[in-house]
Amino acid sequence: MAEPRVATAGTMNSQFSEGGHLPNQDGFPTASEVVAYMNARFEALGLDTRIEHIAVLPYTNPMWLANWDIPQLAGVVDAELLENELREARWAYPQVVEDHW
Repeated sequence: MAEPRVATAGTMNSQFSEGGHLPNQDGFPTASEVVAYMNARFEALGLDTRIEHIAVLPYTNPMWLANWDIPQLAGVVDAELLENELREARWAYPQVVEDHW
């Protein structure tokens, strides 16, 4: 009998990509998943802002703090709104890897 998969804070919302497979060999979500998530949130909020990429640190953080940021949004979106959206996104995707994995 196979062991059940346990979702953790970083994998619960993104364990499988839309195609139904793990996004990379480590099971971490990819940067493009965060871009898609953020753009969907902005669209849902009625904002015209869209992002093209996120800045990903070259390592995963052992304390499960987010290893990515979106410098493209500095000064573009209302600071309070941006902080709320980033908080939610970092909860859903605390650790990501670049898409080339």
